[in-house]
Amino acid sequence: MQGRGAKRTVRYGASSRQSGSRLKFWIVVCIIFGMMLWDVAGPYGIWKLHRLKVRRQELYQKNVELVKLNTKLRNNLARLEHDRQYQEEVVRKELGWVRDGEILYQFVGKDK
Repeated sequence: MQGRGAKRTVRYGASSRQSGSRLKFWIVVCIIFGMMLWDVAGPYGIWKLHRLKVRRQELYQKNVELVKLNTKLRNNLARLEHDRQYQEEVVRKELGWVRDGEILYQFVGKDK
């Protein structure tokens, strides 16, 4: 029992320790959240990685198409250089040439 003359002791340190530990906790939470946000949306984050993967796939598809076109054009060139019948076919089709004695009919107003 305390008498009238006894002093009460007030502890301020316990509540300030709690608030200090809470502050440290929230600082750590904010740092972790910031690091997670940086990993997702930063310049080298997951979104950027996804966009790069999509772009790489698009470029790969375009490359495949260009390789096919290049092969087709090389085959055409080889035929033009060596196949006389193909040469004549192309000249007749592209330039509209005819042989002696042939008659060329051109239809006006209708495109083939």
